[in-house]
Amino acid sequence: MHRFSEAFLFTSLTVLCLVCPCTADETPHVAQSQNSISSPLEIRISPLRWEKACLILGLDLLNHSTVPIFLTEMGPYFDVALDVSKDDSSNDDVLKWVNVWGVSDILSWDAEPLAPNSPSHKNFCIGEKVWIVNQKKETRREIPVRGKMRVSVSYFPTEEVWKKNKTWHYDHQLNPWNPPEDIAPMSSTVTFDIPCPNATCKQDCVRSPLGFQGEGRAVPDVFFIDPDWNRRGEVLTSELNRKYPLCTAVK
Repeated sequence: MHRFSEAFLFTSLTVLCLVCPCTADETPHVAQSQNSISSPLEIRISPLRWEKACLILGLDLLNHSTVPIFLTEMGPYFDVALDVSKDDSSNDDVLKWVNVWGVSDILSWDAEPLAPNSPSHKNFCIGEKVWIVNQKKETRREIPVRGKMRVSVSYFPTEEVWKKNKTWHYDHQLNPWNPPEDIAPMSSTVTFDIPCPNATCKQDCVRSPLGFQGEGRAVPDVFFIDPDWNRRGEVLTSELNRKYPLCTAVK
């Protein structure tokens, strides 16, 4: 999903977020999801491995159309599944997705062409933990990157659509989040399992981290300076670990 957009909004957006920081999953989306089966953009994930505190991930993109498509400069977006089934207010939701890489307060409307049958390869290092906040509970805490992950890549089907989208954003600088559907970027998404780090047992590794509705990655993460938010987050994590203990034996 194309979740943020362009540098000329950087200063004003940062000031706004210092007053009321946005969580990555709550920011208005400007992309329209497209089923990967019908998408011309194929996403391939190379075998994942852990190196120290880094999840090494290779991402290959392939354009199956007969014309170039245009990949958004922002992204790709990597999200980890958060288990909210223990949250009484979850409205029967079992999982929600929390961004761990890709969302930024440095915004861009630009795109890069990907020629037909021309692969694009990039390697990524995803950290073993991510900080999340809950503005209602006023908590900030770390969750492990484990369980399930998804990656979404946004693109425009033609150069004309991309340029119309870019023009629309410059013309709507005060509210640039919801362009018309016919010029919004499309996206391809794949979901996959995160491998177990060597230092954890399988039971611990395959279980999604536990959390609550409203928790998400703050962009920018200004709450690190607030000891009360961090202290409440530590208490919340300790309570979850006590009620739902994890396997900590070495594999």
